[in-house]
Amino acid sequence: MNESNQTPSSADSATATGPVWAAILAAAFGCAVLGVLTFFIEISVRMAKLMTFIKPAGNLSGVTTLTMLVWIISWILLHRCWKTRSTKLGGLVLSMSLLLILIGVLGTFPPFIDWLGRK
Repeated sequence: MNESNQTPSSADSATATGPVWAAILAAAFGCAVLGVLTFFIEISVRMAKLMTFIKPAGNLSGVTTLTMLVWIISWILLHRCWKTRSTKLGGLVLSMSLLLILIGVLGTFPPFIDWLGRK
């Protein structure tokens, strides 16, 4: 009779970890895109001009706009795919995320850009 005395079943208590991993991986995608775009605008005058969406802001306007679009779109898509799943591949997703973040850091690190050749 009393519903408060019922214990939840194991299926009810299991939480979906997919949305968490989706958010982490999407943020890592955004980091990687920021690093790659920053690297390319530093070594290519043509790319720098292409990324200038708003003249007063310069090429930063294009880089940040595209980075945010990739982040939001990837988060939405990954969340839709993984929203009810509890993934057992957390280690793989974490490793991929760390690699993508490393790409983002290297792409925005001036000595790395100088080493590979500035425009």
